[in-house]
Amino acid sequence: MFKMMDRVGRRAALVMLMLMVLLASACGERRAEKLMRAGDIERAASIYERIQAAKPESEAALYGLTFTALLQGRAEDAAAWSDACLRAHPDSARCLRVTGMQRQQAGDIEGARQAYDKAVEKAPEDPDVLAAAASFASDREDFARANELMGRVLQLSPELGDFRFLSADLAMREGKPDQALERLDRAMELGFRERRLETNAWLVRGWAHLMLAEQAVGAEPLDISSAKAHLAAMEAALTRAESMALVFEESITVQAANLRRRSGVLRAQVGARWEQTP
Repeated sequence: MFKMMDRVGRRAALVMLMLMVLLASACGERRAEKLMRAGDIERAASIYERIQAAKPESEAALYGLTFTALLQGRAEDAAAWSDACLRAHPDSARCLRVTGMQRQQAGDIEGARQAYDKAVEKAPEDPDVLAAAASFASDREDFARANELMGRVLQLSPELGDFRFLSADLAMREGKPDQALERLDRAMELGFRERRLETNAWLVRGWAHLMLAEQAVGAEPLDISSAKAHLAAMEAALTRAESMALVFEESITVQAANLRRRSGVLRAQVGARWEQTP
């Protein structure tokens, strides 16, 4: 009887231990996701590493390790973790989505397309999956596909600034800066889950104002006052983006510098009349 009770006790203790491990893992996943959205990529990656060490095939950990490696520019690590994610979870829309991102960043466009298409097939009502596929289509200038997917995203999740920002970025790629600014206003009103998207929203706002300034200079008659107003708004947006940029977002500074160079070319194009117009 005592031996039976010992066995029962050991079994109960083992079950309790397993439950504690699962609970700790779930808490760790939530903590890592929160840190990642806040832009603390290094600490998020550290938590995902600990989860993966305890649970080697954890979908959340393998996805998180791929995503953080991508954000940190660690291409080989991102490729290794995305492959591991797909091996362990071949039908996971989340693993397929991050694999699409990894393939796209690596220049494997066909591999990225296949991953995104399969992710959409597996999770046709997951707005994160649809938004990633829409962004890929936008990058490839397949605007019909991008708008179709983004329309589904906004139907599923109309009150999230992250997706409104992505729709604004799509409008910019289509050459529609006025529409992009309207969408950015709505995105900023709603707020963002991810810090990096808010930073990029200010960058895209600067890009939109530069495009409108270029349109004003190219108009008949020439509208220098409007161009000046848009360039002032551009500078304010770029300054805000740079002030928010995190350590791993060096590209923000590079892109801001490129936009400022374009504004300098615009001023030179107008010549003396630029300074003479209030």
